[in-house]
Amino acid sequence: MEMRETIGIILLIVGFITSFFVPAGALLIFVGAFVYGRNRLALILLVGGLRGMFQPTGLMAGLVLALIGGGLLVKDYYFPFGFSLTNSGKRKLNPFTGKKHHNRVNDDEFLRNAANEYYQVINQSQLLDDTEQGQLMIGVAQKLIAAVEAYLKSIDRTDFTQNYYGWDFHLIARNVVNAFCMPGGKIVVFSGLYSVISTEEELAFILGHEMAHSLLDHARTLVSAQKSKNRLRTGAKLGSVALSLAGYGEAAAATRIATNVADVGSHYFLMKPWGRDQELEADKLGMMIIHMAGYNVANVPAFWARMSGGAHKNDFFSTHPTDKKRIDQMNKIAPKIANCTDFTSKPIMELV
Repeated sequence: MEMRETIGIILLIVGFITSFFVPAGALLIFVGAFVYGRNRLALILLVGGLRGMFQPTGLMAGLVLALIGGGLLVKDYYFPFGFSLTNSGKRKLNPFTGKKHHNRVNDDEFLRNAANEYYQVINQSQLLDDTEQGQLMIGVAQKLIAAVEAYLKSIDRTDFTQNYYGWDFHLIARNVVNAFCMPGGKIVVFSGLYSVISTEEELAFILGHEMAHSLLDHARTLVSAQKSKNRLRTGAKLGSVALSLAGYGEAAAATRIATNVADVGSHYFLMKPWGRDQELEADKLGMMIIHMAGYNVANVPAFWARMSGGAHKNDFFSTHPTDKKRIDQMNKIAPKIANCTDFTSKPIMELV
């Protein structure tokens, strides 16, 4: 058990005990749950419910909350991936980061919704797959996918894409300088992108960057974060009700105020910063992917500087990092990637 989790459990126990003598001690239950870092809602409901059971007027409410909290703990322990019916739900560690990503979604439903959105776009668009530009895009996408699959095979993690990534790609006639890769490996390139790229290598970086977002589970992480935020806010409100029923009205009021403040701030301080980190991660993994596919990464920083045109200079409360920050990282890691000879000794995102 990590030190942080140990401290969290100690605070939960201390909060439970001191709440019998000092009403404000109940707030330590919330602090302990946050310090522990996982299953926060379940811990708050379980410990708070147990405490409420010691109050004659809060016996039934405490019992109900304790049962809900205990049930959530069991669910999170045995079904941490949202009761997924496919093998994809068992993919605990992302092979590119070596870490377990935040996941509070049902994989089957998540992929189904992503695929529906993707095919809705495809079915309503003019496809240019048979054109020269379309064939170039398809060829580059196939090279990058082959590189990714070869890497996963070399580290014995082909399970990561099996039954989860159904790679598909199309060029759409639309004057938009953009491309995206949906969860599950559904790639779309808009024809307007060709107005700012001049080489196959530049197209490869755009596609590699978008594929990296999907391979790093960024979309699923953001959806999970929003679910956790909503869940935590609901849990805090339930906790304030439990405190009120247990006779601690002041503590309950303080909890409600803290919940409202946290809800306002989390949009910027919890959700938004992940967008910055994700863009930098996608740049990094995208460059590694195109390098493994045989493309030169040395020209990527100059291409991005030209493509960005100096936009996104303000990094404050932004979902993307400044172009300078991205270019600085690209310049720093490009030679490291080019000189790297071993991509399998540890998770690829830790190599440079």
